[in-house]
Amino acid sequence: MVNCSIISCKNSSRTCNSTNKGITFHRFPKDPDIKEKWINITGRQDWFPTENSRICSVHFQEEDFNVTAKRRNLLQSSIPTLNIWKLCSENSTANIPSTSALPVTSTLPSTSSRKNVSPLPSSNHSENRPSIDLETPREKKLRRIIETNKGVITRQRLMIKRLQCRFRRYKKKNLELKYMLENLENKRLITGEQALSLENMNLTTQDLNSRYNLTLQSGKIRVLNF
Repeated sequence: MVNCSIISCKNSSRTCNSTNKGITFHRFPKDPDIKEKWINITGRQDWFPTENSRICSVHFQEEDFNVTAKRRNLLQSSIPTLNIWKLCSENSTANIPSTSALPVTSTLPSTSSRKNVSPLPSSNHSENRPSIDLETPREKKLRRIIETNKGVITRQRLMIKRLQCRFRRYKKKNLELKYMLENLENKRLITGEQALSLENMNLTTQDLNSRYNLTLQSGKIRVLNF
């Protein structure tokens, strides 16, 4: 189960999905610039997405998708723009002091002066305004450095896992070769000196098997020559 990363969105794949409501969940893009825009749009402070972070399709426009007969794919350059400023506008409204808290002056402005006062922007206008980048250039640079280092760490971890798997395979092959050498030595098909020489040779299990089978088929050869 995954949840939408937009702080004001409560959609999750358990309750809202493509089967019951036609909502899909999409990974954060790999492009650093587009990814940074997605992060700013979530409304979360000091937050960085993980492999399981998603943004649901409710926040994208129809032209952001490439619709085929079987599925609907999100374009790589798409940026969520829908239903993302509701919480921000509510917070800004909550921070406006009430009229009861404002000091009352003894003189009121005249009617002529009140005519020159420009009206406050409506809440609808504030909801539709573009996102404001609150990060400083230094913070942007640090974020890019962190993202680059995370990519390096991820690649190094994958390399370590591959090396560990290769080590386990070699260890298993080595045990198999030792077992076959002991078996051959016990059956007196090779001498102890030859077994020691074989351990230092770069032979595979298949090579040793083929030589062993050849010896059994001949029936006359009692000692293998290497």
